[in-house]
Amino acid sequence: MLTRAGMAIEVRRDSMPFQVEDGSFIDTPIVKPSSWLRIILKKYKSLLFPHGNLEQELNSFWKCFEYIQPGHVVFQSPSSRERLNKTLPILLHGDEGRYLKKGNYMIATIECMLGSTPTKCRPCSCSADPALQRYEGLDDCCQHGWPSEQLLDIASKQYVNLSGNCFLSKFMLFGMKSQIYKSNPDLVHATFDLVSKDLELLHNRGIEVGPDTFYAAVLGIKGDMKFHYQIGNLSRSYYNVGVKENHPICALCMAGAPDIPFEDLAEGAAWEATIHTNKPWPESEPPAVTQIPFEPGAEESIFRLDTFHCWKLGVGRDLVGSSLIFLALAGYFDSPGDAVNLPDRLERCFSSFRLHCMANGKTPAVHYFSQALFNASNQRSFPWANCKGSDVTLLTSWLLFIVKLLMQSGDVQHEHVRYFAILRETLESTEQFFDVLYSHGLWLPRICGRRVLHHLNVMLKGYKLLAQEVKKLNVVAYSLKPKLHAMRHIAREISRQLEIQSPRILNVLAFSCEPNEDMVGHVARLSRRVSARTVNNSLRPCLHQDENSLEQKAQTV
Repeated sequence: MLTRAGMAIEVRRDSMPFQVEDGSFIDTPIVKPSSWLRIILKKYKSLLFPHGNLEQELNSFWKCFEYIQPGHVVFQSPSSRERLNKTLPILLHGDEGRYLKKGNYMIATIECMLGSTPTKCRPCSCSADPALQRYEGLDDCCQHGWPSEQLLDIASKQYVNLSGNCFLSKFMLFGMKSQIYKSNPDLVHATFDLVSKDLELLHNRGIEVGPDTFYAAVLGIKGDMKFHYQIGNLSRSYYNVGVKENHPICALCMAGAPDIPFEDLAEGAAWEATIHTNKPWPESEPPAVTQIPFEPGAEESIFRLDTFHCWKLGVGRDLVGSSLIFLALAGYFDSPGDAVNLPDRLERCFSSFRLHCMANGKTPAVHYFSQALFNASNQRSFPWANCKGSDVTLLTSWLLFIVKLLMQSGDVQHEHVRYFAILRETLESTEQFFDVLYSHGLWLPRICGRRVLHHLNVMLKGYKLLAQEVKKLNVVAYSLKPKLHAMRHIAREISRQLEIQSPRILNVLAFSCEPNEDMVGHVARLSRRVSARTVNNSLRPCLHQDENSLEQKAQTV
């Protein structure tokens, strides 16, 4: 049961029998997306639209989103365009949490792209950023064909779906333990086949709620690269990174193939011409999710890239881990008489980090620094920080403080001056990039979008320059990984929106999986506390078979 402040939500449960090789059946409880949307639209519309006027909210959203993805099927026919004020923008998410015996527990959820809980937005100060002085054409004046001022005003008040109780913004479809789907690999695909067919019906036929008919359009599938690989049947992914030979590693383009380096971050890189030219799955085995109406000719773009997995749990980990180990090995945390072995140096680093967190009222999840934590068993290993995304943010702030302090005090070694200048600019841009995203709503004014793009480009170019600098110093650090290429795709999409004169820039946090981690953590924790034989039954969020009696059974607690 999903409860908060006296509210209970009851929703219909379906069952999906799956036959295994020995002839027996696995019964997987599942709540279809249509079941969730029907009960929410009937009784709890405030979970989707806090401002009240549903049709105006949807009209303003789709008018802005048409600039973002004009090829989506909702814009391809007069009939679908006429019902946009009754079409919900939906995202599908999946991930694995920790389960018993070092196993995983996979859950899938749906959510509305529009947030229902206000985020802590601060007054915008983007125009004061001196970095924007080099750019032109950043005004927000409406031109011919742009949405009206009224629609833009409504869109400017829409939230990113980041805040609030996760159970009231993310709606669980199913859960299954890894012991089942690893021994029956087709089970995951069969389950998503059922979900995809239901989403297809939601798009084509809709659901009746009172006198109205509502529809749903899927705008993306969120998740980490492993999840995309699992449900996408991908033949091009980070699993394909070659050691001796080059292989394509990106589901969206042919980056990584011979003569198409994925490490190329420049505008007009060779991989840009290969976007959507080849499907990333076998032609004879398309994944089940291709049934979901999306964008003809670019079906693979349904797998959305997000800054949480690609940066905070990706490139950002390498940035803070490599920087910290470099500073420690270079002796910047040493005092006369101190031991110079790496474990002692890391202990001094942690003392400085902990003091910085205490001074800023922050509580890190990491309790100590070690060589294992930073993958620094020897000086031939590429260091990276094996910590939570929140700790990556704190480490970024602390490293920036240390770098500024060393530069101001004049304690930087002569051969490290250029390295420190690049590191400082990269860390500053990282902080400003996320500060803009978290302090704004779902739609960014163009000047704010330009600021986001500027600092993202600095982050990516700075990281690659850091890798070049430490190579000159004969230090192994700053590994170039596929997630660096994924971040370049995110930057390219923001740049495209600016070039086509989109009146508003979509906040990239709309596809972030960071708020979903809370949902995954809660469900995985619950799965570890119930019987392994009845775990799926125990996780049903107050489910009833009889849909006609839903309103009679729903009651306040």
